[in-house]
Amino acid sequence: MAFLALRDRLLIGRTSLPLWAALSVAALCYFLAAQAGLGFASAFDAISPIWPASGLAVALLLQFGLRMWPAVAVGAFAANALVLDPGTALIVAGGNTLEAVAGAMILRRLIERPGETLILVRTVGYVLSAGFATMISATMGVAALYLAGEVTGETAPMAWITWWGGDGTAVDKDGRIYTTVGGQNPGVAVISPKGDLLGTIPVPRNLISVAFGGTDKKQLYGVAIRDVQIFSIPTIAQGLKGRPK
Repeated sequence: MAFLALRDRLLIGRTSLPLWAALSVAALCYFLAAQAGLGFASAFDAISPIWPASGLAVALLLQFGLRMWPAVAVGAFAANALVLDPGTALIVAGGNTLEAVAGAMILRRLIERPGETLILVRTVGYVLSAGFATMISATMGVAALYLAGEVTGETAPMAWITWWGGDGTAVDKDGRIYTTVGGQNPGVAVISPKGDLLGTIPVPRNLISVAFGGTDKKQLYGVAIRDVQIFSIPTIAQGLKGRPK
């Protein structure tokens, strides 16, 4: 996708949009992705084990620049304000925004660095983006919910794990884990319940988020880091029907 950064306009392909229009469209896309994720919330109204909005947010900032962060903030606040009080929703939206900014900055700094250790650097970049950046949102979000009385001290650890794990991994009904792998040969690594690497499903783009879906839970969906694309991979394995991821 051709992209040219201008002071007050975005040029996408042959279409030029004012910055305010691009931000509005991006905020709406984030809101819809967040709403889709919140539709899978079960034990906690504002916490879902699937959160495609995270991958979309990082892809937006990586593709179009950090100036797209207001779109993430507005979209996140609008989605969370439907299930939380405004103050709590604002803190949660802040965590969502910082997660996207951190993830995009990590990927931009590490993946685009040349050198002999390029493959290693890329791998570290994906691990840090998917693992560390998502901790920001999970920590701020659960803390806000705790202060608001939405979660207790006993349920907070499980809420944090559910929040953090809602971004980059999926689990099938047999306990196998599916997690994104970046680099020159992007894919989805399949790990056995014992921790052994069973293989890697090749994909055409580097992904930042995966989840099982479809009526039979035999479609593995992935959100690409660049170009904001969503891929669907038919699988023999079946995702957990009682849990979206």
